[in-house]
Amino acid sequence: PGVVEGPIGAGSLNLPIALPVLAASLGPAYALTGRHVDAIPLLEQAVDQARSMRRAGGHAMLLLQLGDAYRLAGRLTDASVIAQHALDLARAHKERSHEAYALRLLAEIGAPGPGGPRGEAEALYAQALGLAEDLSMRPLAARCHLGLGRLHARLGRPALAAASLVTAEDAFSALGMSYWVAEARAEREAAASPGGPSPSPPAAR
Repeated sequence: PGVVEGPIGAGSLNLPIALPVLAASLGPAYALTGRHVDAIPLLEQAVDQARSMRRAGGHAMLLLQLGDAYRLAGRLTDASVIAQHALDLARAHKERSHEAYALRLLAEIGAPGPGGPRGEAEALYAQALGLAEDLSMRPLAARCHLGLGRLHARLGRPALAAASLVTAEDAFSALGMSYWVAEARAEREAAASPGGPSPSPPAAR
C-alpha cells in the first residue's frame, strides 16, 4: 500500500547521487511489503554507490536497511554480517542513534534462530533499549519492548512477555503507530493463549 508499483533501481534512474536517498525510502517499503526481489538489489546498489562516493553520513543506516531486508527475506547470515558492519561503522563515527538501530537489528536476527533464541539476543535488546531511551528515540524503544516481549514469550516467561508487550502496545498507541499497535496486541494475545506464542518466521516480521 502506497508503494510505487514498478521497481526502481540504479539502472532505471541513472541518478547516482540521488540513489542512496531514494533507496532509503523505497527499499524498506518494498521489504516490508514482501517485495524482496525489488528491495534487496535497490539497497545493495545504494550501499555500493554511497561507498564509491565516500559518503560516510547515512552509510550505516543504508547498511541497516539492507540488513533488515536480508532478515525479512530469511537471509539471516547475510543480515548478521551487514548488521555487525553497520554497528562497527556507527561506533567508529560515534553515531549513537545508528548504533541503537544496529543493536536492535542484531537482536532481531538472533532471536528467532532455528535452535531457539540465541543467548545474546536479550542483552542486545537491552543495550538498544538503553540507547533509545537515552536519545529519546521513542519508536525504536517501543520496537525494543516488542522484541523483548516476543523473546520472553518464546523462552516461556509469560509475565515478562506480558509486561514488555503491554509497554510496547501503550507506547505505539501514544505515538499513533496503528500498525505496530496491532502487532503488539496480537503478540500479547498469542502469548496469553493456552498454547503459548506461535512465532512467525523471520520473513513475516
